[in-house]
Amino acid sequence: MKLFHGRLASPPTGVDLSLQPSSPWATRYASRLADWPKDFVFGRISDSRTKRVDFLCLQEAIERQLDTHCVGMEWVAEGGFNQIYLVSLADGSQIVARLSFPFPHDQMTGAAFSSQTEVDRARIPYRLLVEVETIRYVALHTTVPVARIYAFDTKVSNPIGTPYMLQELLKGDNVGELWWNLSHPERDVMMASLGRVCGGLLSLKFTSYGCISSHMAEEPVGPITPPLCTLASEHSLEDVGPWPCSAPFALMTTLAAREEAWMRGPSGRTLVAQWRGERHPTEDLDKTLPAFVELASRLLQLFPHLPILYPLPEEALRPALCHPDFSVANVMASQDNPANITGLVDWEFATVAPLFSCYKVPDSLYDYGDQNEPDPEERESKRRGRALFAQGVIDACPDAEVVVRPEENSALQRSLCGLQTLSILTTSGFSRWCPFEDVRARLVSLRESAAVECGPGVQIIDDLLTLFNIHTSP
Repeated sequence: MKLFHGRLASPPTGVDLSLQPSSPWATRYASRLADWPKDFVFGRISDSRTKRVDFLCLQEAIERQLDTHCVGMEWVAEGGFNQIYLVSLADGSQIVARLSFPFPHDQMTGAAFSSQTEVDRARIPYRLLVEVETIRYVALHTTVPVARIYAFDTKVSNPIGTPYMLQELLKGDNVGELWWNLSHPERDVMMASLGRVCGGLLSLKFTSYGCISSHMAEEPVGPITPPLCTLASEHSLEDVGPWPCSAPFALMTTLAAREEAWMRGPSGRTLVAQWRGERHPTEDLDKTLPAFVELASRLLQLFPHLPILYPLPEEALRPALCHPDFSVANVMASQDNPANITGLVDWEFATVAPLFSCYKVPDSLYDYGDQNEPDPEERESKRRGRALFAQGVIDACPDAEVVVRPEENSALQRSLCGLQTLSILTTSGFSRWCPFEDVRARLVSLRESAAVECGPGVQIIDDLLTLFNIHTSP
């Protein structure tokens, strides 16, 4: 079998490395690899993953599952958790092989965390199963384009060396690559179409929060697969759900509890001290580190008060399907017709969460302000694109208007701002890198967004503002 892999210096036994890239994917990746420094950590991570893969066993699995000869593979992409190979078959068609790996704790944070890499490896089977079931559920219940799944294997100890999934190769290119070559009118029609895709997802109705674990079941929602948004993943979640629709903040609460436990544990304190020491060398860590532990602990106490602090209408809290990374890099579109969205990819860690947390504007439409975006035509194009995207969402999911256009209700807009700020402070690993002044600014936003002026929840925020005022005073 022939293989193209931009980082393999010598071929594995029985593999011919003479294959040249035939796809724009592989060609782009090969050119980017050429710019990587030899000691670049992601290069070392990629190499360690490739060493685990038995390419001949992968070839045999493909041929067995699809009943056709596999003539070549091209390494075309790699992310935080997967390697992607473009597989060429004897009949001239192509498919995608997606190989799953754990988060590389040992290489990102040192050998002392190698055991955590293996803990994450043990989580891959359910992680992959949830992704498969989510894709199949979306295909069965919506018109949102997703890649057909031909086969998958969740076993960590399979002959290939890691769990994998074989998928249809979607036509077109990702919108992130197409975007800068599109005219403003072409961008407009693309955003309107993408809005309808997003609305199609939000229109799905569920009776609980969690992850889709069976696409054929009457109640498809099961426990969540723990997201790996921070190194706090070394702590198991105390509650993985599923949760009834009467508990819309349960997922955020359990993630915040994990973050707080990590901050109090020895490994969390060690790493936070290390990272903050590198980023903020003038800090007195003996004072600042306890402040961040207190922040995590006190904010966790805030969750029971959320319905009073940041009230939302019932329709904004209903369970909806949340794509984990709704960015232009994960949207495929036709190169000839930008209005034709051909697929939505990367469903790993998809969850069923409250509607207000599921609506996301594509990153290509973010408004970064005049300072970072001086071109008035570009700003106007983004403003128009956001409006078209929002209308497309509402066309496909009318009851999403409550979260799509919160500016029409100032109280609702404040509640959404408060909940978004709280999520950043409690579940994103904020304490690793954020300056104290930024924490205080977030706490001010949290306080200003509150719907009430007094009470136990407000007192918690005021106490934290006092704490961070002390550490930011001259």
